[in-house]
Amino acid sequence: MVTAARAKGASPMEIKLKVAAVGAAVAAALAGCGSAASSHSAAASHQPPTMSSSAAASLAPAPSQGESANERLFAYGLASGTGSVPSRVVTGKVMTAYVLEQKTGSAAGAASGNAAPAESVTKIAGGYQLCGTDNNGSSFCDSLTNFITDAAGRITGVSVDGQPIAARIGTGPADTSSGLVLSDVVAYRPAGQATVMVVFRLRDVSSTALKTGSPSALAVFDTPAGQFTEDDNQSPVLATLRPGETISAYEVFDTRETTGTFSLRTNNGYESVLVSSTIHRA
Repeated sequence: MVTAARAKGASPMEIKLKVAAVGAAVAAALAGCGSAASSHSAAASHQPPTMSSSAAASLAPAPSQGESANERLFAYGLASGTGSVPSRVVTGKVMTAYVLEQKTGSAAGAASGNAAPAESVTKIAGGYQLCGTDNNGSSFCDSLTNFITDAAGRITGVSVDGQPIAARIGTGPADTSSGLVLSDVVAYRPAGQATVMVVFRLRDVSSTALKTGSPSALAVFDTPAGQFTEDDNQSPVLATLRPGETISAYEVFDTRETTGTFSLRTNNGYESVLVSSTIHRA
């Protein structure tokens, strides 16, 4: 799994997009790209390099006797640095959401100038170990174990570092409002962490650029535990979104809740809701 950068003590494959020092450095790096953590549509400039799921799958050697081909493809897809897991190897809401979170988050990290390097994959008892070096030069290893599959061998669940994904992930529907289209909304709490990352895609379908202040919009997460605004120490600055542009982005919140209403609001003192999505357990 991939990591743009990681917070101190965090598992890179789980916290792949948490940048310890985002602030002005990231904003400056992306000043010409329209978002501090975004991947642009084909019509926009600064398209980050990507790897197709088929290309990522080709990196995986043939499974050994008794080894699941789908589980191996899953591990190598996550280790590719792009989150490119072949869609055919997973099924169900949980794993579909997890693969989407990995892919969308990886695209946002790449556009922020924090693309993750590929990781090594080693077969271990009950699964795989992924190891690499993060952007701070620190080595890490994470495990994928306790795979659950359907009758066709497609993955319906897995544990990361011993913690099931299913208990830590939620998804929200698309929403169109205020000249914006919000989609691919996934909330995910990394294993062993007390923060939640919401990844999403945002498209401007209006005739004017989205910029209500600096940052151009504020992210808010209303959860059963209360209302939270983005953690500025770990969330990038959402810069101006140009008409016709689509970005992949993420926001980090200091909560363990993965359900609630995620919204982007005006940054003009009124905090009017621009677009929102109610996230439920996957």
